[in-house]
Amino acid sequence: METKYKHYNAYFTDVMGKAWALVISYPDTEETKRYPQVKDVRLGIPPVTLTTESEDAIAPIVKGRLSFSLLEVRGTERYRHLAQAPEGAVSVYLLELPEQVPTGGVAHLFEALTPWEADRNAFWVGTLDPESYKEPANQDTGYLVSFEASDFGYMSRVTLTKEFAYDDRCDLKPRENLFVLVQKLLKRGLTGWVAEKYKEYRANSANLMAGNVAHCYTRYTGTLYMGAEQTPTVFDERQFLFDTSQFFLDKEEPISVLEALERVLSALGLRIEQAAGTFFITDMSVLDGDARDKFLSPKINNPIGRAWLGASPMEVMGDDGELSLHSSYSNVVVNTRTYLDALSWEMELPKIDSFVPWKRVLRTLSDGTKVGAWSYRTTDIVGEYKQAALLETKAESMGEDNEFYALVWNPKSIHGRCLADAHPRETTLFLMNVNAWEQLPNYRGVYVNKALIRIDENLEIQPFKDYFATFVHLLHDSFASVASLKDKEEAMKYANKVSKYRDMLNSPGFLGGIRGESFSISIPNDISDVGDLRLCLDVPLLLSMNSNIYDEFNVDTGAKLNLWADNAYGEYHQLDYGAENSKRTIRGSQVFFNEFANQFVDITIMFKMVALDKYGDGKVYLVRKGDAFLWGNQPPSSIDEYPYLMYGGGKGVKWGGVTHVKSTEQGDKYECLICPYPPKGYSRIELELDSRPIFYVRYRDSLTRFTDWKLWSVPSAILIQAPKLWLSDRQGRKVSELSKERSERFTFSDATRESQDLDIHFSSGYRIPAVSPSIIYYPAGTMPDTIGKDRAYPTDYMLSAYMAQRFGRVYGSLPSRGYELSGTFAWEVFPHNRQYMDMEWIPVSREIDIQQGTEHGTYHQVRPYSSVTEHMLTPEVLEGERPLSYLNESDVLWWRMPRLIRR
Repeated sequence: METKYKHYNAYFTDVMGKAWALVISYPDTEETKRYPQVKDVRLGIPPVTLTTESEDAIAPIVKGRLSFSLLEVRGTERYRHLAQAPEGAVSVYLLELPEQVPTGGVAHLFEALTPWEADRNAFWVGTLDPESYKEPANQDTGYLVSFEASDFGYMSRVTLTKEFAYDDRCDLKPRENLFVLVQKLLKRGLTGWVAEKYKEYRANSANLMAGNVAHCYTRYTGTLYMGAEQTPTVFDERQFLFDTSQFFLDKEEPISVLEALERVLSALGLRIEQAAGTFFITDMSVLDGDARDKFLSPKINNPIGRAWLGASPMEVMGDDGELSLHSSYSNVVVNTRTYLDALSWEMELPKIDSFVPWKRVLRTLSDGTKVGAWSYRTTDIVGEYKQAALLETKAESMGEDNEFYALVWNPKSIHGRCLADAHPRETTLFLMNVNAWEQLPNYRGVYVNKALIRIDENLEIQPFKDYFATFVHLLHDSFASVASLKDKEEAMKYANKVSKYRDMLNSPGFLGGIRGESFSISIPNDISDVGDLRLCLDVPLLLSMNSNIYDEFNVDTGAKLNLWADNAYGEYHQLDYGAENSKRTIRGSQVFFNEFANQFVDITIMFKMVALDKYGDGKVYLVRKGDAFLWGNQPPSSIDEYPYLMYGGGKGVKWGGVTHVKSTEQGDKYECLICPYPPKGYSRIELELDSRPIFYVRYRDSLTRFTDWKLWSVPSAILIQAPKLWLSDRQGRKVSELSKERSERFTFSDATRESQDLDIHFSSGYRIPAVSPSIIYYPAGTMPDTIGKDRAYPTDYMLSAYMAQRFGRVYGSLPSRGYELSGTFAWEVFPHNRQYMDMEWIPVSREIDIQQGTEHGTYHQVRPYSSVTEHMLTPEVLEGERPLSYLNESDVLWWRMPRLIRR
């Protein structure tokens, strides 16, 4: 339901006679339904105070906070509802009015907020902080209630999940340019009435909120002089591309929108601050007082039209000025985070509808008590045969939380098998919910268990006519009730399902995908020429001859089933002999089924893999040619051209527990299939897995496919987890194993022993693989040489060195320490550097009285570029000291398949 808003208006004029308005827009609730749509309210003194603050002079975010007080005049219309409103629902914005406030006020001032028009744009926009609410506890009316609103505060509370980031309000792409990425993150932090107005803004502007974000000609814009020959090359910071996948690595504790914005800006040494209806993005080179050649007058969406950003002299407005030394550091350690783990992609399985019931699996304790072990649910809820049903498991006292595709899910099979002495034909037994015994014809005193129904391979019921000398079964006690079928009709229906599994396992060819559509993932599309990189594919597999996939079958856990007895009650004359007979039957079954399962030395699952270009039109197919595979323009033309996954590697198949793909070429060290990387320009992989695994047994000195599956031998479970892809080298090692995160120490002097640690989340790529999600891209590729407009030193192209340089100019002991200035000065609207006492200053925090036009602030000295020498920017590499040398084999698009020797 659409939220309706009501509004408080408050007016004041400053000492220069300029009119201002504060508007508070809040959602209409049951409590406020009798409140007027618009109400004029009175502010305290000072009317508003705007505070700007950052952690230090190089912090990427300058946070704004607006403080104000409202006069409570009626006990029937209090302001408590503002604090009780949902978080982020109350918008606060400050407007500069074009003229004096008319008598009686402006009834619909809130409608004046039109972000895409300079004359109707807000001067400052924020969200009410509910924790800031304060009111006296000893008055009924006539008192001031205080509040605070912040511009970036709400962004710190908004988590950036994929679902949240990719909706229509943010619409993040896997790779975004700097300019658009900042806009989208800023807009994602808007809520309430202001967010509604910005929705209209989007309808009026293809660039979201571009008019309200000013990139101020930073050091990354203009002509860069490249390489030893200093070739002039034009760059535009709006073309810098950022991989957004690092934002979503931690699903358990996702980062906030604010943290994502900080990562982007801090990597490039950029700083953002809201002023005059604009989010200014600047850097030291823009604000540097020595930069006389820079044109520092960006166009802004404000009646002023342009903002001059050159360093400005400070006008003293009080006698509280103070000069002191701030903290200084002898060195700084910059840690470059690579986020290389993001270069692995785990595809997601579809979710089972919440209404599908869970079934509990019980286990028996030593004292006979039954307790919950684990639970499962499946989309195959009616027992009909269905390839690749979804299966979810949930741990209680044992087991695991897992999601599977069930190539075979056969929990009702008891794997019962009997063999007559007189008639050696095998038959399969199923269990019915019957408690009765029937005398066997021709055998006096021998009674047959009528709960067991005998069905042959042609799905025909066979009566018990002979005394069966051999009876083996595998049924876990925890599934005895699950396996029990209601009657013969249901038993035949289930046997028909198992027969389809049997036929599937015995059939040749590629049967088709495990679901209606392929798995699809996006991959970096411009790295095929980086070097010897490969794609690794793993599809974890779980095999079980036991319905209870988390507990083994033995004499303690096996269900006690007897095929025959000495009397019509199903009892032996000697009860001890009966119990021992059941144990002996279970032991024999265990030996038999172990021998049967252990004959399988390999399993393969065929697959199709297609790479598509960014338009979805161009396709290349992974095909097998002999023992190698490569990317070609045509799909596999025969069964021998399909690539496959191998499990077992000739050493035997693992039953029970998850097993991974084997690569026999590399031994057991790497649990994956190593594939060639698609050619350059192909950015999406579509993967289709065959729904039928192929089992192999050893015959003499070679492997041959097993095609003798029977009803009794169809496994209880053949399950696969979601496929996983990741980048690796030729040996299957992940990129994160090959290139560690980089840690560098930059030393300014030994004047102190203090050290500071800084993190950088994006990199120009120096000594870090160019495929890393921490790399900043440029259309021509990664750019270790493009980060360096007007660079003073050879190391300046490293973003870590640039971060150290900025830090050193303010906080380095060079060997002299920097100064801190505090005091009251004339208010500067725009984010200038300041000049005072023949020094240059960066504002760190300010408390601005807009009515009086003053600011009380703290400022840190910024020293000239020359104060940080080239020697100071030559790092001592603490970690990641060796570059990753890839082989240049971009034209090699093949790799060897694991070999199966067939008979």
